[in-house]
Amino acid sequence: MPARERATTALCRLLTTGDEADRCHALRALGVMGDPASIPALRERLYDADPDVCIDAAEALGRMGDPQAIPDLLELLHHHPDGEVRSSVVEALGNFSDPRVEGELLICAARRPENLVGDDEWDDWWDMQLHAVTALGRMRSRKAVPVLRAILEDEESQGIEAELLTALARIGGEGLDVLKERLQRGEPAERRRAATALGHAREREARELLGEALLDREAQVRSAAIHALGAAGASSYLKVILISLKDPDPEVRSAAAAVCGRLAERCGDGGELASQLVTLLEDADPVVRRSTIETLEMLDGEQLAPCGAPALIAQRLADPDTGVAAAACRFAARHRLNRARGDLSRIAADDTGSGYLRQQAVRALGTLQDMDGEIVETLRQAIHDPEQPVRQEALEALAALAGTGSPQAEDALRAILGAARGPLPDTPAPHPITGQNMEPGKNRSGPAQPATSTLEAIGMALEAESPAEPWQPSPEGAVPEEIREHLELAERLEALASPPATERDLSTGTRILAIRALANCDREEALATLVDSLQDPSPELRREATTSIGRIAARSGDPSRLQHATGPLLSQLELGEESVRHACARALARLGNEAALPRLLAALADPASQVRIEAIAGLVDLAGNSATGEAMIAEVIQRLQDRLSDTAGGVRLAAARGLKSLLPLAGEEPPVRRIVEGVVAAARIDHGSQARPMGRILKEIDREAAVDTLLQQLDTLETSGERRFAIELLEELLAKEGAGERRPA
Repeated sequence: MPARERATTALCRLLTTGDEADRCHALRALGVMGDPASIPALRERLYDADPDVCIDAAEALGRMGDPQAIPDLLELLHHHPDGEVRSSVVEALGNFSDPRVEGELLICAARRPENLVGDDEWDDWWDMQLHAVTALGRMRSRKAVPVLRAILEDEESQGIEAELLTALARIGGEGLDVLKERLQRGEPAERRRAATALGHAREREARELLGEALLDREAQVRSAAIHALGAAGASSYLKVILISLKDPDPEVRSAAAAVCGRLAERCGDGGELASQLVTLLEDADPVVRRSTIETLEMLDGEQLAPCGAPALIAQRLADPDTGVAAAACRFAARHRLNRARGDLSRIAADDTGSGYLRQQAVRALGTLQDMDGEIVETLRQAIHDPEQPVRQEALEALAALAGTGSPQAEDALRAILGAARGPLPDTPAPHPITGQNMEPGKNRSGPAQPATSTLEAIGMALEAESPAEPWQPSPEGAVPEEIREHLELAERLEALASPPATERDLSTGTRILAIRALANCDREEALATLVDSLQDPSPELRREATTSIGRIAARSGDPSRLQHATGPLLSQLELGEESVRHACARALARLGNEAALPRLLAALADPASQVRIEAIAGLVDLAGNSATGEAMIAEVIQRLQDRLSDTAGGVRLAAARGLKSLLPLAGEEPPVRRIVEGVVAAARIDHGSQARPMGRILKEIDREAAVDTLLQQLDTLETSGERRFAIELLEELLAKEGAGERRPA
């Protein structure tokens, strides 16, 4: 018997032998599996004594959509005492296209069932009515129009106006008449919501109504009509919407600029659009100017050139509104606007302006062709910007330039390498000479200096009170009684205080960004700097250097260029901090050096779970290399099997995925059955929290073997909690394609 039939039989049996939880889990799985043989058992559970079981049975039958379930669902709708059950039945019925269902949905939408038990806080009929309205719209039920109209006009109805209007728009025909009436006679908010709903309609008449709404006296209605035309993809109305670019209200002009861009992409009429839009670059409202630039950015250069849009947008770099200027920077970046280099450099160098604007300007500078020395100098200065995003953009731009044949490439590389290596260590200043006549905070050659600590400040203050007797610590280290209390308080304050960021902290952050940027540079000097950085005292720097080496290896066609990094990486994998070991495991795999295999195997016992995960990924990559021997692949497979019982869920999942990848490469007959049993056992750990991803892995390893294992266990597991994970695994293994998704509303 095929696996699906055997699983269906077992789950149907569980519907009668299991407890309430078993029945619910089995019903959900059967609905997703979609085997028609399970329908009789599902219909029987509609009459279960437990309401939750009834709900899951209705949902499963609705998902499967077999019409033989309709009579039972209607019976439940009419007579079940639980409102939640009846609501789930209405939702399930919405998945059927049947005259019997349409009539019942109309009744349900129109009036509350008389035998439905109410609730002081919530009426289940509200859910039933909403499901019915949504389903009738999806079914395009013409008979529903009078009912939906009546609900709209009922002042005591629940607040589902948007759903009602959407349903009428989808129905079309007479449903559009209701919307038309609202557009012509409703209040402004009603007209706006009607216009929004028309974006869901299919008929040409709906677009005509929206075209008329563009003339509405209220700006919110005109704006909603424009957005609805855009949502409907009404490209034929592009010229009509272009007229709205001259609308007196900025909200409408902004909407028109945004929607015109989307429609122009469909009809390819970008040239005319650009000529119309450029007039809005001088609009008084900054939102309109920004929307206009963002729309023009989507067009290509040939469409923009005739109307002079690039030059006009370059002028917006000096716009007083930061959002508009930033949009102009993004335009300059996408279209490589060389004429804007002067303004972009000015923005990038202005450290009194917005950091975000400087970042956008620096990014745009990095896209320009034929960068000259002035731009390189601007980028070099931006490396030391107080805002980290600006520094990062500058370094990435310089790294991209360093990898080209540009005359400025060497200058760009030197700037990055200088930032990566950091400033030279400061030479410590000589300790000031002190004596009996030296005043605290002063030296012999100048006036009093500021105190360097809280302790010194207290001493200076006390001395100011008694200048005849300057305070000096006694040779024996005793503290005078009169300042003991002050010193104790000062020590406590200094212990609690967090020191402010220093220039050295900023330098370290810049070095990290520079090392990160070197990942985009393949020059030998860059590689040497990265390898040297593996010996840096800072763990953050070593981690970033390791990551950059791995990124270079990943994209390089010749990772052998980086083999001199293998030794330092292996040392860091064994001795480095957790974050460094984590990065090393990943980088070693990308280098492709089989010498790393023994160390990665040893890293499977690392105390940090993330290191173990990366070690698994590295072993899979290296063992999957065609040059790796079968014995090594078998060794890795065996070690990954051991990790299926790891205490960390991420490690177990990584091991299962690794086994899935390596099994096809195993030379001799691999122990598939034992591996399947190990993955199933791993899925049970932590109350089956990883059952579903493990199920997807088992599906690729050996679905039949996995189903056999699960069905054998299903009869032996003692509790419904244990059986749940087995049922979820079966659901993942045997899900009917598309059955796991609800039909969209």
